[in-house]
Amino acid sequence: MRVTEMVFFISCLTMLGWFLFVIYGGVGLSALPLGFIRSYYGRPQIRSPNALKKAGAEIKAHTQELLELSNEVTTAREEAVDAVGFWNKRKSKKQLAALAKKLRTGHDTLKEVFEVYEFEKDMENTNPLWFIGSCWLGMLMLVVSMLWIAHM
Repeated sequence: MRVTEMVFFISCLTMLGWFLFVIYGGVGLSALPLGFIRSYYGRPQIRSPNALKKAGAEIKAHTQELLELSNEVTTAREEAVDAVGFWNKRKSKKQLAALAKKLRTGHDTLKEVFEVYEFEKDMENTNPLWFIGSCWLGMLMLVVSMLWIAHM
């Protein structure tokens, strides 16, 4: 049985797409419901003005720490460029990668905390049903994911 080039190309792309769906579909089955449920537990709370000031000061301190860490990343990058020898370059690049990962993680954490802080500062304009609906949607999606996995 002879197959044209176009049919062969389409079948290869179909196999590649199916392979990627199998790999990344499983990540979405667990990550999406847990993300919705996590957003409910990280929802903004009603705080007193003093607690808001304290949270703002903590955010400011965390921002200063991240700025210092970004300066360390800059110096580590310069050291990695100036390193001589294979092992020294490898060591410098490994240190740079660790510092960059720490900076990204700190940035993501600060971003989440700041978003919650902004909601808490303007609590009268925040709809609490959004977070409750997010929790229910996450639970529903978790049940559907479990049923889908059990069905396979």
